Amino acid sequence: MYNNIKRIHLIGVGGIGMSGIAELLLRNGYCVSGSDLKESELCLHLERLGVKIFRSHEAQNIEGADLIVYSSAVSEMNPEFSAALAKEIPCIPRAEMLAELMRLKYGIAVAGAHGKTTTTSMIALALTQGGLDPTIVVGGRMDNFGGTNARLGSGDFMVVEADESDGSFNRLSPSIAVVTNMDREHMDHYETMTKLKKAFVSFLNKVPFYGLSVVCGDDPYLRMLLGKVTRRKKTYGFGKSNTYQITDYTPTIEGTQGKIRIGKDSVHLKLQVPGKHNLLNAVATLAVADELSISRSTTLEALLAYQGVQRRFQKRGELRGVIFIDDYAHHPTEISATLSAARERFPQSKIRVIFQPHRYSRTEDLFDQFSTCFRSCDAVAVTNIYAAGEKPISGVSSEVLVDNISRAGHPMALFSEKPMEAIENWLGESNPGDIILTLGAGDLPGVYRNLF
Repeated sequence: MYNNIKRIHLIGVGGIGMSGIAELLLRNGYCVSGSDLKESELCLHLERLGVKIFRSHEAQNIEGADLIVYSSAVSEMNPEFSAALAKEIPCIPRAEMLAELMRLKYGIAVAGAHGKTTTTSMIALALTQGGLDPTIVVGGRMDNFGGTNARLGSGDFMVVEADESDGSFNRLSPSIAVVTNMDREHMDHYETMTKLKKAFVSFLNKVPFYGLSVVCGDDPYLRMLLGKVTRRKKTYGFGKSNTYQITDYTPTIEGTQGKIRIGKDSVHLKLQVPGKHNLLNAVATLAVADELSISRSTTLEALLAYQGVQRRFQKRGELRGVIFIDDYAHHPTEISATLSAARERFPQSKIRVIFQPHRYSRTEDLFDQFSTCFRSCDAVAVTNIYAAGEKPISGVSSEVLVDNISRAGHPMALFSEKPMEAIENWLGESNPGDIILTLGAGDLPGVYRNLF
């Protein structure tokens, strides 16, 4: 950016993506301020770094700003946004700022319906261990990097999580594009799967002639798109046709391990984190690291050292011997994968789930899938839907979802308006070693403030 940009104000700075950009801008020498209505640890972290945070949206907050960056949740009715337009202060979406930060780097962007946060942070760790000192922006707080979601590196590479939810990932022009999977998500923006598929093809073809697309070849949607990807590509997964084929998968008490075939070579990969889905994420990382000539031994050591991302199968503590685990899973595919990982890690334990649905529209669109994805847990309590700014939809409620989960054959599904009541009841009937798993993308983790 030209030197006429000195102060940058971010509207909605408390979001996981916006806060990471705010930190990078600050560390790049800009004067940074932001506003958010919600108190969060991310806002407190930014304040500790020196970012001025406003807890309200008011026109006066943008005084002195040369540039406004806004999140996808911000409308033109926002007082700060409308004041900036009136003053002709440039206003750009988060993705455009991310693209600007990437412009002078070799970008590695990870998109996909599920697993992109974990995959992005795995790639970031592999590059760091490989001595490439990358800049990082990810949609989660990385345990290997002190709990931050952003890092300014001195190297030539930038690793970012790309957000396909509103199509903004196509503002990015990465040198390496990774897509973990596709699913019927974000139909409020795309309307049809055809439009969603076109967006992913466009993303994969945005890499330059010397770049690479890394795609999960097991995903049925992505397999259909491979013929339309004109750039050099590598695939990964369990299928024999993949460039990186997983030939053995073994869940362990310590995590996960597997054998990977790459042409005539094979490697043995171990992880601390559980689940088949995490092995897939790790193999995508291996493909990227190979492309950058990071030694296999370094990559495998980095993956073994990978500790995870907060709210991704994160152990929050124990009470009376009962283990509490928290996960961001809010889509039926993610829920099934998380429950599978929990069952593999704790095969003898009772697994009880508290689930907070996220958005009325998602609950409506995926109602049948939500009704069947809890089959592998022993009990599920569904709380009120987290609206995320949406208006209620007639006939869509947690009570109706619970009824359908029961109709689908689950022996213990219940509605719980107050999650703490379900937790207290379950603690009374649980044995040491049993699991209580909180799932959702809303504010459900707030229960842990009252537990530990």
